Amino acid sequence: MLFPKYKFRQKIIVSIFVKTARGEDNFKYKYMAQYYKFDKERASRKPGITPLKEAIEQVFGRPHMKKGFEESYVSAHWAKIMGTPISSRTQKVYVRDRILFLQIESAPLRNELVHAKKKIIELINREMNVELIEDVVFI
Repeated sequence: MLFPKYKFRQKIIVSIFVKTARGEDNFKYKYMAQYYKFDKERASRKPGITPLKEAIEQVFGRPHMKKGFEESYVSAHWAKIMGTPISSRTQKVYVRDRILFLQIESAPLRNELVHAKKKIIELINREMNVELIEDVVFI
């Protein structure tokens, strides 16, 4: 078993516990310290290995994945985009095929939002920096 203990400049002290047999069920662990020098050539990335950040960008950079991520972002951050008074009276929020579907429990608020459809579309598209929403449907 290896346990990194201390880092000094470019040397690392590693504790090694070696299991030595003393009879059938008796084992003795002896402690040894070894010094390893940091080798920059061995630590460099091997060809063909992609950093995690780039791998995530590749996965979410695909058009069908990016679209789904953006659509779920709208429903997850509805309170941030529209504010708490509107989000507290909204029962369902989801996006399908560039159409935002809203279920509002308050009839007067729903009537106000019907008249402010264009403003809702502008707010969401500005937040996302993409033309994500084309229409709003109240269910």
